[in-house]
Amino acid sequence: MRLPITHPIYGTLGDYEARTRPTIRFGDDPLRFNPTIIESGNGYLVAARSAWKHSELYAARLDQGFQPVGEWRKLDIPLSRSVWGIEDPRWFRLNGELFINYVRFMGRSTHIAYAKINEETLEVERTFWPQLYGANRMEKNWAAFEHDAQLYFVYTISPHHIIKSPLVGEGEDPVATSEHTTPFTGQWRGGTMRGGATPVLHNGEFYHFFHGHTRQENNRRLYNCGLYTFSPKPPFQMLRYMREPFDVADPATTPEEVPVDVIFPGSATLVDGMWAIAYGVHDLHCEVRFYDADAIEGMLVKHE
Repeated sequence: MRLPITHPIYGTLGDYEARTRPTIRFGDDPLRFNPTIIESGNGYLVAARSAWKHSELYAARLDQGFQPVGEWRKLDIPLSRSVWGIEDPRWFRLNGELFINYVRFMGRSTHIAYAKINEETLEVERTFWPQLYGANRMEKNWAAFEHDAQLYFVYTISPHHIIKSPLVGEGEDPVATSEHTTPFTGQWRGGTMRGGATPVLHNGEFYHFFHGHTRQENNRRLYNCGLYTFSPKPPFQMLRYMREPFDVADPATTPEEVPVDVIFPGSATLVDGMWAIAYGVHDLHCEVRFYDADAIEGMLVKHE
């Protein structure tokens, strides 16, 4: 099947023979958005936020077809009174165990935290609030990955800045440290580059699907999704990247009351020769969209 992807701002984003699969949508009732999905047992686990303000995190099980099975369950993450809500989860594994990282919204600032989750019961076993010297007031898009049984995060993409969050003793919070910074020298047409899905180790490279955004003529932000790969060994430099997004939010589907046009990637899973990307769409629902893996490969170029 010939599959052109076009957009009025970006033009033709791709034109290739591709395997296709219908988009899966859920989270309208009850409201769930900005999802993250990870393989678990014979299916998957999904987690998502519940609101724009005073958000909580909920999790549910999905079958092999990415369809919800059973009810959503609240993740009982303990919070202090200064935390107004928790947002934008991303599943990851460390030494085979299940964790989730998320954003602590504290009114005038946001911070990254993560929690160890019992995969069978979905109970929160322990939480961590990594402390980073020189952190920004608004911290949102750390992307977790594992190397040599240690936890690292992509802190920024341009430059490619990697931080490390060591495992710590009971009752302690880790002190995150800046480990490696390598330049991004490519030409990316999708505006600001920010984190997204948890990186996936595939064919000897980490694949990091991220979000970008630009301003439209009406000054609304327009979100998109791109991809780059990076080395699985220090200094974790960028290896390949896309010069342009492979998918862009559709403003025609955004309700009038929503001020931004959004696709926000929270996870990537390779299944049946396709990348299954879990998106939050327009801060209103969850979608899983499928992209032919060979076609995605064809859009990557070497990072010099």
